[in-house]
Amino acid sequence: MELRRNVELRENRAQNLERELARQQELRNRNLISPLDIETAQRPWTNPVNQLSLAQERLALQEGGKVLTGGKQVETVVRSPHRRLHLEDSIEIGDPVVPLTPYQRAPC
Repeated sequence: MELRRNVELRENRAQNLERELARQQELRNRNLISPLDIETAQRPWTNPVNQLSLAQERLALQEGGKVLTGGKQVETVVRSPHRRLHLEDSIEIGDPVVPLTPYQRAPC
């Protein structure tokens, strides 16, 4: 739920900045503002677009278990190394699964 809301907020932010950039471009086309003003208007636009993309990837990863990012497939699906080997599933859907670190004790 939080990830979906985060995507919506970032979409709204990107759309608002895109509209502002279009307004600035129209003013530039009419020679009402300088090229420096256009460059200044373009700077804050790239970061929210990247944040939107990241939020969409996180949502897709949580909902679907995998996402294609940067040309690589990222999955959160745990697969058995052998056929017909049943892994114990002591977690529920939506529970976070994190790898063990050297500071954690392995389960017995």
